[in-house]
Amino acid sequence: MTEKSQSLFVRWWNLRGAYQAFFQRRNATPKQRRAVLDDLREYCNHGTLPIATDKNGTTDAYQTGKLHGRQEVLLYLQQILDLDDATLFRMKDMEDEQGSDRA
Repeated sequence: MTEKSQSLFVRWWNLRGAYQAFFQRRNATPKQRRAVLDDLREYCNHGTLPIATDKNGTTDAYQTGKLHGRQEVLLYLQQILDLDDATLFRMKDMEDEQGSDRA
């Protein structure tokens, strides 16, 4: 079956599975996965207003577009992985609890 002949559902189902396998199951510990997601959140300026200014204080449309694009990519990955903020914080809490059990 070629990619074009697959239904949209099948294509998205397979794509989601690929993302999940990459981020959640390929020999990565929860701590490693969290580190990757934290890095992406920082790089993509998650939770900030994506407006860049030049040294004169004028809005830089190109840099602002770049920052906005990064945020879109992060939101896309979260959507594919079904990771909302609440899920991410639950992962962090679980990791924190595991760390305190080892101490």
